[in-house]
Amino acid sequence: MRRLFAASLILFAALATSARADTYPSRTTTIVVPYPAGGPTDTIARILAERMQSTLGQSVIVENISGAGGSIGVGRVAHAAPDGYTISIGHVQTAVFNPVIMKLDYDVLNDLQPVSLIADTPIWIIANKNVPANDVPGLINWFKAKGGTATMGTVGVGGPTDVAARLFENQTGTRFQIVPYRGGAPLLQEMLGGHIDFAFGQAATYLNYVRSGELKAYAVLQPKRWWAAPDVPTLDEIGIRNIDVSFWHGMWVPKGTSPDVIAKLNGAIRVSLADPAVQDKFRNLGQQSGRCSSKRPRRWRRSRRPKSPSGRRSFARRASRQSEDAHRARRENRSCHRKPVNNFPMAPPMSDSWAAGAAWSVRNFSIGLRRRRACAGSTSVAGTAPSPKS
Repeated sequence: MRRLFAASLILFAALATSARADTYPSRTTTIVVPYPAGGPTDTIARILAERMQSTLGQSVIVENISGAGGSIGVGRVAHAAPDGYTISIGHVQTAVFNPVIMKLDYDVLNDLQPVSLIADTPIWIIANKNVPANDVPGLINWFKAKGGTATMGTVGVGGPTDVAARLFENQTGTRFQIVPYRGGAPLLQEMLGGHIDFAFGQAATYLNYVRSGELKAYAVLQPKRWWAAPDVPTLDEIGIRNIDVSFWHGMWVPKGTSPDVIAKLNGAIRVSLADPAVQDKFRNLGQQSGRCSSKRPRRWRRSRRPKSPSGRRSFARRASRQSEDAHRARRENRSCHRKPVNNFPMAPPMSDSWAAGAAWSVRNFSIGLRRRRACAGSTSVAGTAPSPKS
């Protein structure tokens, strides 16, 4: 009798979950942006929200909950009900860097479920128009002449732009003052007003201001020139190598959300990204939109994979060899006596899933961080990150 009762409860719960998925959405869905209004993440969210509501048949609104490098807003979603009505939009900092450098009250990998990759943009070096240097060598000389008093704005201490700046310092022998901001929008206004000298920032945030001459762009932090600003050189061309950083955006829901609900959200995002009007808006912002498979919503977009003329099998063999080589290298290089590598584990090329890619990035960045701490004998890196509760 007890077994029959337990089976009935399980069946009732399954039917209730299925019914909720069938009627989803029946009310307003909220996209939580963990940064202030007007920044790149907020702009992407509002473009998608406007288009997604026509596909879902219900209103989709945007709520800005900023602070602590984006961890407060992400935490709000991680602790929300897993019903699909509260969505998080985030990027490489909220999904990869924050879990490593901050003490969070949630687990990015275990408390959130990925929905879709959205867009990608590189990081570049920009400055207000009053900075006298016109190229990177001139900028380096200007930094040295200022004697460490030049100011650099950053969104989130210990985040990708902050770490990129510190790697740049180490490679060029320069020093500057780093000023943290709650988001890209307030940093942009401060730079336009001449209160901050320069920044390492998401290229999409500053593109239109560089085009209008209000800001200067010096270099892009990726191996090849950026399609949206082909006249801006890469750091590799200048001789500063292996500082390659990009900012990808994605969407998450609380863990435990029904797969059917996730599939509906994924489908709405795919329809939005396929809309020519949305593509034009993204292109004008300097964002390269991602594509997500309807059957595999976690799939890492194909442009992230190593290109192989021999097709899938060759790619699989190469990925397997890369994985084995990486595992062997970790076993053989447990000591600190090895040449440091500056490339960030932003987007692992062998990953077939961008969700697994984020997990891979967190794990490997954490390993590298612990190794650097052990080698340096220190207890912190890239400054002290604020607690999400502060």
